[in-house]
Amino acid sequence: MKKAAEMVKARRLAAKLSVRQLALQAKLSSTYLHRFESGKLDSPPSEAALLRLAQVLGIALDELLVAAGRIPDDVVVTLLQHPDLLAGVREEGRRREIEALIERKGQ
Repeated sequence: MKKAAEMVKARRLAAKLSVRQLALQAKLSSTYLHRFESGKLDSPPSEAALLRLAQVLGIALDELLVAAGRIPDDVVVTLLQHPDLLAGVREEGRRREIEALIERKGQ
């Protein structure tokens, strides 16, 4: 979640928006947004809150969701309907980890 908060704060500052201005545009409370950016939330923001932030700041929603440690709701539904897909995702993740290790050892 820290990565998502840093991403939002960096984009907000680049857009020269105050916490209050962004909160207004994203229809969030400024207290909530400040707590998010400060890493003081107990759990990741909802997908709806992240969607509004992504729209205002021009961040890809999937990138923000993953950075916040959330699995997009539509992906959860798909995995529930097709649990066999999860094995393929895990396999791809392992393959990429191995390739990264090989690349680092070769440098």
